[in-house]
Amino acid sequence: MSVQKIVAVLFVLVGLLLPPVSARAAVDCSGKVTQVYKWHNMGALSMRVKLADGTVTNWIGLPSKSDEAAALMALAGAKPVYIYWAPSDVTKCVDGWDHNRALNGYFVVME
Repeated sequence: MSVQKIVAVLFVLVGLLLPPVSARAAVDCSGKVTQVYKWHNMGALSMRVKLADGTVTNWIGLPSKSDEAAALMALAGAKPVYIYWAPSDVTKCVDGWDHNRALNGYFVVME
């Protein structure tokens, strides 16, 4: 077998052994809204979510009035929430984004 064929076979074998690589790193977090606030110079509310392990997320900016209403409802009713972050640079629930970053994804208030 020629050196070129051996190299080609090795490339194919290495390619089969490598795990698939995906650029998508979406994150989902579940917990309860523990804080909601608004600075005088900000146009929208932000919230923090306490996760099941007791850790707390960074502040999450709420980009719409319906997001704000859902967060206030979850806080007032002590309802659990499910949050999904779509951007690939958000890779974890705790310290995974800058404070007050606007949610790019969705969240659900659960019973």
